[in-house]
Amino acid sequence: MKIKSTFSAPLLCAVVYMLLLLSGFADALLLMSGDSIYLSVIVIQLLVIIIPTIFYVRLKGDSFLPRLRIRLFSADKLIIILLSVAIMVLGSLLLNTLFSAMGFSAGRFSLYETYVPPGSVDFSNALYVIVTFALLPALAEEFLFRSVILAEYEKTGVLSAIFMSAFMFSMLHFNLASFPIYFFCGVILAFVTYAARSVLAAVVVHFLYNLFGLFGQAYVNNVIAQLQHFELFVIILVLAFLLVLFLIFSEAERIYHNYAVSNKSSDYVTTKGRKSKIALFLEAFLSPAFLMCLLLYLIIIAGL
Repeated sequence: MKIKSTFSAPLLCAVVYMLLLLSGFADALLLMSGDSIYLSVIVIQLLVIIIPTIFYVRLKGDSFLPRLRIRLFSADKLIIILLSVAIMVLGSLLLNTLFSAMGFSAGRFSLYETYVPPGSVDFSNALYVIVTFALLPALAEEFLFRSVILAEYEKTGVLSAIFMSAFMFSMLHFNLASFPIYFFCGVILAFVTYAARSVLAAVVVHFLYNLFGLFGQAYVNNVIAQLQHFELFVIILVLAFLLVLFLIFSEAERIYHNYAVSNKSSDYVTTKGRKSKIALFLEAFLSPAFLMCLLLYLIIIAGL
């Protein structure tokens, strides 16, 4: 019996959420483990995200593999990759600044901030931190959300796939205050995956963004906290965001124009049948498996 992707994909995410929650019980032991903390966190990422996702892909069969977009991107995609990093950094800073002005704080937008508090990174452990908290999370999370989840939801429409992958990516971090930031980043990562037709492009963007989170965000937050002309800073941030947004859309237009000139077909599954895109999206969002996944998320954050 063939299981609908809108049922199986949320179940995969629910399993990952549960495993991540269970791994939280090891926090105290990890923080006491000293030199083994990096290896311990790597093992957690393998057990919680990578292995369940590989198992899911194996269950889907060999025919599912080409849809995962695990391929190199061409050199001409480097511009949109760098612009995507810039828009994620600017968008995250803008959202966090606005939240701070309203009395909320979204924090550092990291799933692993418990293990790497701001200012704890120095030259002696920088390489371990980069591999453990920047590179591996980028690989693991993009494999799950922009490779598997995007592919599974494409039959409900590309916009639906982008929304669902970004939504479930946001839930992974169990932080309601930072949910809009994670969602925004998830949309950009899905966008660059489609534009470059390679999940590895999203991995690079995610990795570079994680580097900013590890080495730059704490300093930027300190600068924001000491600003005397807050309104002027927000205006500059908004203008910079709009400029980069214009550039990224212009670059996307160039890329898709080249695809059209080269007569390259779409690399995603097109929707079929008589159902409208709205009906397909509602079918995906209101599926029992996704609603169960959402309920699990709400229960977890309510208890944290």
